[in-house]
Amino acid sequence: MVESMSHHEIEREIELFRKTGEDLAAMLKQGDLAGIERMAQKHDESFRRLIEHGPFTNPDDMQLLVELKEAVDRTRKSLEQGKERVFAKIVSSKKKRQCVKAYGSKSRVL
Repeated sequence: MVESMSHHEIEREIELFRKTGEDLAAMLKQGDLAGIERMAQKHDESFRRLIEHGPFTNPDDMQLLVELKEAVDRTRKSLEQGKERVFAKIVSSKKKRQCVKAYGSKSRVL
């Protein structure tokens, strides 16, 4: 049987969850695909820890979990969109490098 978390522990776990979400956003901007995968896994583990420690009887805790669920959905959606942008940038830069190798300087490629 899993021991129930206190309201303070839930708030602390949610804060950790939000922090990993912010770290994910920063990694998306940098295009760090390996870091994105690691941080996404941490993000999912944090959410799972919160869910495992239910049931929550305190209405404040329930509200926190509703907010958390919404944050999870938003993060997953932006993560997928961000990955698509990162892959597009990588493909674009590879094509530019191939053109430069084939045709010379970048100014001639433009």
